[in-house]
Amino acid sequence: TLREYEPQFSPDGKSIVYVSWSDSDGGQMWKLPSSGGTPEPLTTTPGYYSHPQWSPDGQKILFIMGSARGWLSDDAGDVKEIRWMPAGGGESHFIVTLPARANQWPTWNSDGTRVYYMDRLEAEGKPPARPQFVLRSIRTDGVDKKEHLQFDGPSVVAIPSPDDNWVAIQDRYDAYIAPFPKAGAAVVKLELKNGALPVKRVTLEGANYIYWEDGGKTLTWSFANHFY
Repeated sequence: TLREYEPQFSPDGKSIVYVSWSDSDGGQMWKLPSSGGTPEPLTTTPGYYSHPQWSPDGQKILFIMGSARGWLSDDAGDVKEIRWMPAGGGESHFIVTLPARANQWPTWNSDGTRVYYMDRLEAEGKPPARPQFVLRSIRTDGVDKKEHLQFDGPSVVAIPSPDDNWVAIQDRYDAYIAPFPKAGAAVVKLELKNGALPVKRVTLEGANYIYWEDGGKTLTWSFANHFY
Protein backbone atom coordinates (compact mmCIF):
# COMPACT_ATOMS: atom_id res chain seq x y z
CA THR A 1 0.00 0.00 0.00
CA LEU A 2 1.33 3.42 -0.98
CA ARG A 3 1.10 5.98 1.83
CA GLU A 4 1.62 9.74 1.41
CA TYR A 5 3.09 12.20 3.92
CA GLU A 6 4.39 15.72 4.63
CA PRO A 7 2.70 17.89 1.97
CA GLN A 8 4.25 21.34 1.51
CA PHE A 9 2.87 24.21 -0.58
CA SER A 10 5.27 26.09 -2.84
CA PRO A 11 5.84 29.79 -2.03
CA ASP A 12 3.51 30.84 -4.87
CA GLY A 13 0.85 28.35 -3.74
CA LYS A 14 0.65 26.66 -7.14
CA SER A 15 2.34 23.34 -6.31
CA ILE A 16 2.54 20.80 -3.49
CA VAL A 17 5.53 18.56 -2.81
CA TYR A 18 5.13 15.44 -0.69
CA VAL A 19 6.75 12.08 0.02
CA SER A 20 5.41 8.57 -0.22
CA TRP A 21 6.28 5.21 1.35
CA SER A 22 5.56 1.58 0.54
CA ASP A 23 6.90 -1.29 2.65
CA SER A 24 7.50 -3.31 -0.51
CA ASP A 25 8.85 -0.62 -2.88
CA GLY A 26 10.31 2.06 -0.62
CA GLY A 27 9.58 5.77 -0.97
CA GLN A 28 9.68 8.57 -3.53
CA MET A 29 9.12 12.32 -3.63
CA TRP A 30 6.31 13.83 -5.72
CA LYS A 31 4.98 17.17 -6.96
CA LEU A 32 1.32 17.94 -7.60
CA PRO A 33 -0.52 21.08 -8.83
CA SER A 34 -2.44 22.57 -5.91
CA SER A 35 -5.46 22.85 -8.22
CA GLY A 36 -5.44 19.07 -8.70
CA GLY A 37 -4.15 16.74 -11.38
CA THR A 38 -1.71 13.89 -11.77
CA PRO A 39 1.25 13.69 -9.36
CA GLU A 40 4.67 13.95 -10.99
CA PRO A 41 7.52 11.88 -9.51
CA LEU A 42 10.53 14.04 -8.70
CA THR A 43 12.78 11.14 -7.72
CA THR A 44 13.63 7.90 -9.51
CA THR A 45 15.60 6.02 -6.84
CA PRO A 46 13.50 4.22 -4.20
CA GLY A 47 14.53 5.27 -0.72
CA TYR A 48 13.44 6.91 2.49
CA TYR A 49 12.48 10.55 1.81
CA SER A 50 11.33 13.05 4.42
CA HIS A 51 11.03 16.74 5.34
CA PRO A 52 10.69 18.27 1.87
CA GLN A 53 11.11 22.06 2.04
CA TRP A 54 10.78 24.64 -0.77
CA SER A 55 13.50 27.26 -1.06
CA PRO A 56 12.30 30.86 -0.53
CA ASP A 57 12.28 31.50 -4.29
CA GLY A 58 10.52 28.20 -5.04
CA GLN A 59 13.30 26.99 -7.34
CA LYS A 60 14.76 24.23 -5.15
CA ILE A 61 13.48 21.51 -2.83
CA LEU A 62 15.42 20.45 0.25
CA PHE A 63 14.91 16.95 1.68
CA ILE A 64 16.36 14.13 3.77
CA MET A 65 17.19 10.88 1.99
CA GLY A 66 18.17 7.45 3.29
CA SER A 67 17.95 3.92 1.93
CA ALA A 68 14.69 1.99 1.99
CA ARG A 69 16.45 -1.06 3.41
CA GLY A 70 18.02 0.99 6.21
CA TRP A 71 14.65 2.49 7.19
CA LEU A 72 13.18 -1.00 7.56
CA SER A 73 16.09 -2.32 9.64
CA ASP A 74 15.91 -2.60 13.43
CA ASP A 75 19.29 -1.10 14.33
CA ALA A 76 18.65 2.52 13.22
CA GLY A 77 22.05 2.38 11.53
CA ASP A 78 21.03 3.80 8.17
CA VAL A 79 23.02 6.76 6.88
CA LYS A 80 20.83 9.74 6.01
CA GLU A 81 21.78 12.79 3.98
CA ILE A 82 20.43 16.27 3.38
CA ARG A 83 20.13 16.89 -0.35
CA TRP A 84 18.50 19.40 -2.69
CA MET A 85 17.13 19.17 -6.21
CA PRO A 86 15.57 21.55 -8.73
CA ALA A 87 11.86 22.06 -8.15
CA GLY A 88 11.16 20.75 -11.63
CA GLY A 89 12.99 17.49 -10.96
CA GLY A 90 16.39 16.24 -12.11
CA GLU A 91 19.64 15.39 -10.39
CA SER A 92 19.80 15.75 -6.60
CA HIS A 93 22.81 17.34 -4.91
CA PHE A 94 24.47 16.18 -1.68
CA ILE A 95 24.84 18.75 1.12
CA VAL A 96 25.75 16.92 4.34
CA THR A 97 25.57 13.54 6.09
CA LEU A 98 23.43 13.57 9.23
CA PRO A 99 24.51 12.17 12.61
CA ALA A 100 22.77 9.06 13.91
CA ARG A 101 19.97 9.38 16.44
CA ALA A 102 19.52 13.14 16.16
CA ASN A 103 16.12 14.74 15.64
CA GLN A 104 16.07 16.68 12.39
CA TRP A 105 14.03 19.43 10.80
CA PRO A 106 16.28 20.95 8.12
CA THR A 107 15.25 24.38 6.84
CA TRP A 108 16.50 27.12 4.52
CA ASN A 109 17.87 30.44 5.69
CA SER A 110 16.14 33.64 4.60
CA ASP A 111 17.88 34.00 1.22
CA GLY A 112 18.09 30.30 0.32
CA THR A 113 21.89 30.14 0.32
CA ARG A 114 22.30 28.06 3.49
CA VAL A 115 20.59 25.17 5.26
CA TYR A 116 20.08 24.73 9.02
CA TYR A 117 20.34 21.26 10.57
CA MET A 118 21.07 19.53 13.88
CA ASP A 119 24.49 17.96 14.44
CA ARG A 120 26.07 16.03 17.29
CA LEU A 121 28.60 18.04 19.28
CA GLU A 122 31.86 16.17 19.56
CA ALA A 123 33.00 16.47 23.17
CA GLU A 124 36.68 16.77 24.04
CA GLY A 125 37.94 14.37 26.69
CA LYS A 126 35.34 12.61 28.83
CA PRO A 127 31.90 12.33 27.15
CA PRO A 128 29.18 14.46 28.78
CA ALA A 129 26.51 12.80 30.92
CA ARG A 130 23.84 13.84 28.36
CA PRO A 131 24.22 13.94 24.57
CA GLN A 132 24.94 17.42 23.26
CA PHE A 133 23.73 18.76 19.93
CA VAL A 134 24.32 21.91 17.97
CA LEU A 135 22.32 23.84 15.38
CA ARG A 136 24.59 24.37 12.39
CA SER A 137 24.18 25.90 8.97
CA ILE A 138 25.98 24.98 5.77
CA ARG A 139 26.04 26.26 2.21
CA THR A 140 24.13 24.27 -0.39
CA ASP A 141 27.43 23.15 -1.95
CA GLY A 142 28.34 21.41 1.31
CA VAL A 143 31.03 23.77 2.63
CA ASP A 144 31.36 26.60 5.18
CA LYS A 145 29.75 25.05 8.26
CA LYS A 146 28.74 27.52 10.97
CA GLU A 147 27.67 26.82 14.55
CA HIS A 148 24.76 28.82 15.98
CA LEU A 149 23.26 27.23 19.11
CA GLN A 150 24.19 24.40 21.48
CA PHE A 151 21.78 22.17 23.39
CA ASP A 152 21.85 19.43 26.03
CA GLY A 153 19.74 16.31 25.66
CA PRO A 154 18.89 13.85 22.88
CA SER A 155 15.36 15.07 22.10
CA VAL A 156 15.96 18.69 21.07
CA VAL A 157 15.43 20.07 17.57
CA ALA A 158 15.73 23.75 16.63
CA ILE A 159 13.88 25.36 13.71
CA PRO A 160 14.91 28.92 12.75
CA SER A 161 12.20 31.20 11.37
CA PRO A 162 12.20 32.08 7.64
CA ASP A 163 13.33 35.64 8.45
CA ASP A 164 16.24 34.41 10.64
CA ASN A 165 14.91 36.41 13.62
CA TRP A 166 13.56 33.62 15.85
CA VAL A 167 14.12 29.97 16.59
CA ALA A 168 11.49 27.44 17.62
CA ILE A 169 12.71 24.62 19.85
CA GLN A 170 11.01 21.30 20.39
CA ASP A 171 12.18 19.41 23.47
CA ARG A 172 10.39 16.09 23.61
CA TYR A 173 6.74 17.18 23.27
CA ASP A 174 6.98 20.82 24.32
CA ALA A 175 7.61 23.84 22.09
CA TYR A 176 9.56 26.99 22.96
CA ILE A 177 10.58 30.16 21.13
CA ALA A 178 13.68 32.34 21.51
CA PRO A 179 15.48 35.11 19.61
CA PHE A 180 17.87 33.74 17.01
CA PRO A 181 21.46 35.01 17.44
CA LYS A 182 22.64 37.13 14.53
CA ALA A 183 25.36 35.94 12.16
CA GLY A 184 28.80 36.51 13.62
CA ALA A 185 27.58 36.46 17.22
CA ALA A 186 29.22 34.15 19.75
CA VAL A 187 27.77 30.65 19.91
CA VAL A 188 25.14 30.44 22.65
CA LYS A 189 24.37 27.38 24.74
CA LEU A 190 20.60 27.62 24.83
CA GLU A 191 19.03 26.50 28.08
CA LEU A 192 15.28 26.34 28.38
CA LYS A 193 15.39 27.69 31.95
CA ASN A 194 17.62 30.47 33.29
CA GLY A 195 19.79 30.68 30.19
CA ALA A 196 21.57 33.54 28.42
CA LEU A 197 18.70 33.94 25.91
CA PRO A 198 15.11 34.67 26.90
CA VAL A 199 13.06 31.53 26.15
CA LYS A 200 9.27 31.33 26.20
CA ARG A 201 7.29 28.11 26.36
CA VAL A 202 4.41 28.29 23.88
CA THR A 203 2.62 24.99 24.52
CA LEU A 204 0.47 23.77 27.37
CA GLU A 205 -0.23 20.19 26.29
CA GLY A 206 2.46 19.26 23.79
CA ALA A 207 3.63 19.78 20.21
CA ASN A 208 4.63 17.89 17.08
CA TYR A 209 5.22 18.99 13.47
CA ILE A 210 6.22 22.57 14.21
CA TYR A 211 6.09 24.96 11.23
CA TRP A 212 6.67 28.66 10.72
CA GLU A 213 4.10 30.57 8.67
CA ASP A 214 3.66 34.18 7.43
CA GLY A 215 7.39 34.58 6.85
CA GLY A 216 8.21 33.94 10.50
CA LYS A 217 5.34 35.82 12.17
CA THR A 218 3.27 32.74 13.07
CA LEU A 219 4.17 29.38 14.62
CA THR A 220 1.92 26.36 14.12
CA TRP A 221 1.99 22.82 15.52
CA SER A 222 -0.19 19.80 16.08
CA PHE A 223 -0.67 17.51 19.02
CA ALA A 224 -2.88 14.42 19.04
CA ASN A 225 -5.89 15.40 16.90
CA HIS A 226 -5.55 19.17 17.50
CA PHE A 227 -3.95 21.82 15.27
CA TYR A 228 -2.70 25.07 16.79
